[in-house]
Amino acid sequence: EHIEDSFFGPGEAIFKYGEECLYGVSDMYVLLAGEVDIETDLGVVQARLLPSEVFGEGALGAATQRNASARAWSNAYVHCARIHGASIANALKKFPQETEWFEDLQESRRETNADFMARRNKWLSQEVIPALAKVNLLSIHDELFLADMAAPLIEKQWAAGEVIVQKAA
Repeated sequence: EHIEDSFFGPGEAIFKYGEECLYGVSDMYVLLAGEVDIETDLGVVQARLLPSEVFGEGALGAATQRNASARAWSNAYVHCARIHGASIANALKKFPQETEWFEDLQESRRETNADFMARRNKWLSQEVIPALAKVNLLSIHDELFLADMAAPLIEKQWAAGEVIVQKAA
């Protein structure tokens, strides 16, 4: 087997942060339909992938563990082409010139992830932690405690009139 169809239900994990990720063993994916959320170790969505995007490129040997989770978007099913790790290794051995494309992809993702984390850390340190520190119940705690509490929060802004919560029918 070289490549196979893989289907994931809404919110289903495709792979999880911290899972073993070994060259020639771990799989890589091409998104064919639906959307995939890439999440940090705390479940914070740092990217949403669209059809034709490749993910799971850590399987090319950049790491020994998955450095993010991939999850089918919560509103739809997802269809991926799953490329087996051994097939990736064999293809790159046969076509070594293709390695550069994957290295460029990995570098681009590293830069994107670093930018995301810098923006997120700025938001947490300049907006969230100061806001938490103003709450009477939390004001007695130090900044490290507040930072730990704030870590799983997500930055989201709503447009005027946008529904945030809806009463169940």
